[in-house]
Amino acid sequence: MSQAYLPDSKKSSDKNASAVSPITPKSKTLLRLLRYLKPYWWALLLTALGFAINAGTEIWTAKLLQYITDAINQNDRSKQTLFPLLIILLFFVRGVGSFFG
Repeated sequence: MSQAYLPDSKKSSDKNASAVSPITPKSKTLLRLLRYLKPYWWALLLTALGFAINAGTEIWTAKLLQYITDAINQNDRSKQTLFPLLIILLFFVRGVGSFFG
């Protein structure tokens, strides 16, 4: 039903009601659920940190492959001895990030 058909008193009350309560039912539900999460804020923060670490290791993997390729192309033995250590370190950090995420 259009507002043209409503009496003037009904029009003004609808405008005031929408101006007073801009929170939608979905927002109310989200806010209610976030209250349950409040005691576990530390777990949420730890999870976000874990996902950030895991995302960072994706970039680190590409950089490590570039490092390995450059070392092999340059036949640099000092860099090549670091391969096992760097690969183990990468997957350890990635595992920690996956565990917390």
